[in-house]
Amino acid sequence: MKKTNLLAVLALAASSFYLHAQSTVSTPVVGFEKKSFPIGSTAQGVGFVLAAQFQGTASSVTANNLSTASSSFSANAYAPVGGLPSHYIQITSGPQTGLVVDIIGNSATTLNVSTGDLSSVSGTTPSFVVRPHLTAAQLFQGNTSLGDYSDTLLVYNSDGTSTTILRDSSSSTGWVNPETLSPQNLIIYPGQGFLLNTQGEGNFTVTGLVNPTQTIVPLYSGKVNLVSLSNPSNSKQIQSINLGANLEAFADTVGTFSSDGSLAQVGTYLWAGSADGGFVNPETLSPVVGVAVGGTSAVIVNTTFDVTWTLASPLSP
Repeated sequence: MKKTNLLAVLALAASSFYLHAQSTVSTPVVGFEKKSFPIGSTAQGVGFVLAAQFQGTASSVTANNLSTASSSFSANAYAPVGGLPSHYIQITSGPQTGLVVDIIGNSATTLNVSTGDLSSVSGTTPSFVVRPHLTAAQLFQGNTSLGDYSDTLLVYNSDGTSTTILRDSSSSTGWVNPETLSPQNLIIYPGQGFLLNTQGEGNFTVTGLVNPTQTIVPLYSGKVNLVSLSNPSNSKQIQSINLGANLEAFADTVGTFSSDGSLAQVGTYLWAGSADGGFVNPETLSPVVGVAVGGTSAVIVNTTFDVTWTLASPLSP
């Protein structure tokens, strides 16, 4: 996934946004965003998460389990559904604040994850929340602008593969497998982008909560890293979103795209290291000025090594 060839599958999307918040910090910030799309392909992101079903402090953490004395979970209440993880842990305190880990099962007091997924917080007792995953079925529930058996949604997976589903509003999930036409669903992780391919113009409305916690977004070497600022309120300058923090200087790039469905690449920006001013033009090496990353559009990141991007909460200044 280097530069133009794979970058040419993506585009940005236009949107409008509304938030409603109470006066206290502890009250969740809720809202919705109405996003429009043209004919063609657009690279989208999501600015909201679903409401937490549990929040607390871990009493112990191993590489494979998180336990808490304050819980009384129903057995396997958070287990996968239909072959997909249904819930995830997000760490909300400590040096790994923002880490997102799928839950594969649970007892009354312990959440189970895949081997090693909690290694970075093993031996600590961080605070955390348990949230349901946002899926394509939930994201487009009730949407009428997408065309049945013509419009598709695609996500890129961590192993380098991709998953495509086909719109069928009459199916149980609103989507089907393009080959078998059986109902299918997929997860859109916090900070992850997705590709929407549409045969007509339309819109969809996203509702949910603004995540009050930063998110650690994985970036994989040699893979398609389609990620989003996930900020429903506004765009931000590329130099100010911490995206370059773990990138390899004069090797790793970020690409942005047009919003008209044409898949035109409108920018490639080279990380030059913070000492050299951040992102630069890869041809002239002059500092990038005035390049905004859309709040819930998506960008593509090419990395030399497997690294992470610590994505600030939309509630941060």
